Amino acid sequence: MAVIQSECAESQETHVLPLLTPHTRAKHDLSKRNDVIPTFYAKMDGEELDRRIAAARATLGERLVILGHHYQRDEIIKYADFRGDSFKLAQLAAARPQADYIVFCGVHFMAESADVLSGAHQRVILPNPAAGCSMADMANIAEVEECWQMLTDVLVHFHQR
Repeated sequence: MAVIQSECAESQETHVLPLLTPHTRAKHDLSKRNDVIPTFYAKMDGEELDRRIAAARATLGERLVILGHHYQRDEIIKYADFRGDSFKLAQLAAARPQADYIVFCGVHFMAESADVLSGAHQRVILPNPAAGCSMADMANIAEVEECWQMLTDVLVHFHQR
């Protein structure tokens, strides 16, 4: 599997992120995405990222809002216009109709919440398409449907008594 090696000098963390290539995506039913982080971004140093983000902010102005989940590391959260939990951030984004671009520094379900609450003209962007939540990924749709069926059966049985 192709990977990007990512390191954070401040926290001493090292991560190996899978590249979401078409082959990798095909192995996972629920990960049909059309966004892949180019390798040169993953290898870019902090100063270059700072320059590029500042330039994007200057160009887009109020048309850009960056949301940072409070679990993000300092080197990510420093760019956020708003910080907080996922639902509060989605609400804050929805309250900014002038923002055409909502960058959500979090995981998939958080960005999806912002997308549900955002306007039709707004585009929600998840900077790291590999960002996931182990709890959200624990059950696939087949397992959830089976569980709902079991609960329905129990309720039907209970009401028949």
